[in-house]
Amino acid sequence: MKTIFLLLTALPLFFNPKSTKAQGRTQNKETVIRSFISALFKEKKEPKLIIKDYMNISPCDTVPFYKREEAIINLMDSLKKKVGSLLATKDYKVVGYSDFTGTKKTFSGSTKDIFIVSINKSPIIYFYLEQDKILSFTLIEKGEYGYFILI
Repeated sequence: MKTIFLLLTALPLFFNPKSTKAQGRTQNKETVIRSFISALFKEKKEPKLIIKDYMNISPCDTVPFYKREEAIINLMDSLKKKVGSLLATKDYKVVGYSDFTGTKKTFSGSTKDIFIVSINKSPIIYFYLEQDKILSFTLIEKGEYGYFILI
């Protein structure tokens, strides 16, 4: 009886559902980023399909959707030219902002939804995600600070 009581009281210490749930969400986000990279750089999928499958474009009253989609396609093209050859390999890592140990940009708000794609501990791309969809992969940098462009 003492063994069962001890086992029941110690079990919650080893299995924390909140912790595993958070780890699952992080893994989902990392999978979304890896799938986005694969679709853009390796599979060379149609940009509009990539946007539909992996990105979250919030509604905006002032700019029509097709113009925002066009801007994102241009940003994807720029990303291909800038880091395409680096990400064509499998040597990159995707990690959460807080887990990245190299030198990184500073952000003023919460960093729990920011992920870094790196090669040899050097950041290549920063991603900002919401609900397992990419909100932005484009930064404006001012000194050590980074600001995401949301389209």
